[in-house]
Amino acid sequence: MTGGGLLVGKDVSEDRQRGGARCAGREPGDPASARRLGVGRRSRRPDERDIVFARMAYTPGGPAFEDYYSRHPELRAVDDALRALPGLCAEGSRSFHPLNARIAPAVFALLAAWRPLVAGGACGGFSRVEVPDEETRRALTARVKGLARYFGALDVGVTLLTPDFVYSHAGRHEEDYGREIPLDHTHAIVFTVPMDFRFMKAAPGLPVVTESSRRYLEAAKVALALAANLRALGWSARAHIDGSYLAVLPPLAARAGLGEIGRLGILVTEHRGPCVRLGLVTTDLPLVPDEPRPFGLQDFCRICLKCARNCPSQAISREPTAPGEGWRISWERCYGFWRRQGTDCGMCLISCPYSKPDTPFHRFVRECIRRSDAARRVAVWGDDLLYGRRPFERWEPDWWT
Repeated sequence: MTGGGLLVGKDVSEDRQRGGARCAGREPGDPASARRLGVGRRSRRPDERDIVFARMAYTPGGPAFEDYYSRHPELRAVDDALRALPGLCAEGSRSFHPLNARIAPAVFALLAAWRPLVAGGACGGFSRVEVPDEETRRALTARVKGLARYFGALDVGVTLLTPDFVYSHAGRHEEDYGREIPLDHTHAIVFTVPMDFRFMKAAPGLPVVTESSRRYLEAAKVALALAANLRALGWSARAHIDGSYLAVLPPLAARAGLGEIGRLGILVTEHRGPCVRLGLVTTDLPLVPDEPRPFGLQDFCRICLKCARNCPSQAISREPTAPGEGWRISWERCYGFWRRQGTDCGMCLISCPYSKPDTPFHRFVRECIRRSDAARRVAVWGDDLLYGRRPFERWEPDWWT
């Protein structure tokens, strides 16, 4: 699983003041923009050492473990309790299957083998493509987006890469623990890859983590191929893939016009909801940034609460948040359920009314939601009526044994 593509980095000092709950996607700057996108204000750069996936990787008694918990003793008992639980796809978890539980770990092992490829090297034999004017800049931006879609991305956006969502220190892998992360690039190319609704409706069963691994693999392929092509133009580029993110993707995606941060703490797109995975390439190629495109999600999330009602660990707060503060999530509760269940759950994703096929009917409903508070309330009622308050079903592919 990933710390950059799914979960937003935490601020430990602020978490202590809030009793452990986290506000997803904090951002400094324009409060009005924060309110429109669900991206809250952030007082400092996120630290990868603080995300729950990183903390679970520290070897008890090792240097990283001792350093981290000497600085954050309040998290030691919580994390020790999490470590005592079965792992994802592990024997002893509720969803374990002796054959099918091996699929996702095999894919994540492959992704781990790809990590040395993220920065790559210069592509020899080509001269640098210069960007002398705005016309060239716009043409290259359109080309880069088209190339990302050609490699398999669904939607693509560009935003400036500012320090507020670049990790300050590495923490996911013990050999890099504490390494300062420089801000070498100026632009972020963020993209989505779609998830298969059939697999996601099986939440929180084993098909969900199987589909997640498949889409992290697809996102990695797009990112690696796109970064290699940017380097072939003579510019620096880095692919960010599972286990090798240097930035927090959901708020960057919101800034790049791909969606908003929803109550469930991750990116929600207008036409696929949260049933996407994110990918990222950072570069110093001067591209044209996109504008954020809010579509009324913040007002809808304040009314809906469907993800919070269906969250089995009650990790998603039902409480309103102050403007600019972001939505409050307890990632420890969320991750604890993942380990007990043996999957990455997905119940909040498929519960979201935006996670419906992009049909003319659903596009009409979304346009009404964008414009009317009354329509938002009717849409929640209608979603419960048509799809159920708990829209899950037992399903598995026909090749599943």
